[in-house]
Amino acid sequence: MSENASEFSKMSSVSEASILVRSIGISREGPIKTAIDYASRRLGWSYSRTKSIWYRNARRIESREMDRLREETVRAERERAISAVVALRQQLADTNPQLYGETVDALDCALRMLGVAFCAEKE
Repeated sequence: MSENASEFSKMSSVSEASILVRSIGISREGPIKTAIDYASRRLGWSYSRTKSIWYRNARRIESREMDRLREETVRAERERAISAVVALRQQLADTNPQLYGETVDALDCALRMLGVAFCAEKE
């Protein structure tokens, strides 16, 4: 069993759910209220249910809720990773296109493989 899996098995489902809902909510900058609202919309849950999980006040977490949290967390992490690659690609292209041209092309290829339609302006 991996270290993370072992760590999650020791914590309560409410604690794990709180960690997951927070990882979804942190996709938005700003106050915690904004993050909770964002997470609730992504999950399709009420604001009050999402808030009770965020603050670990929920009495229990149903298996379908945990499944939904895990699914949406994977999506949110993928989106953050893609955003980071896009930002890196743009930074390299803006810095020195001649020096980083091959790297930019490789990042473009990787983004296309991930299904990201990224069109940069050619200079």
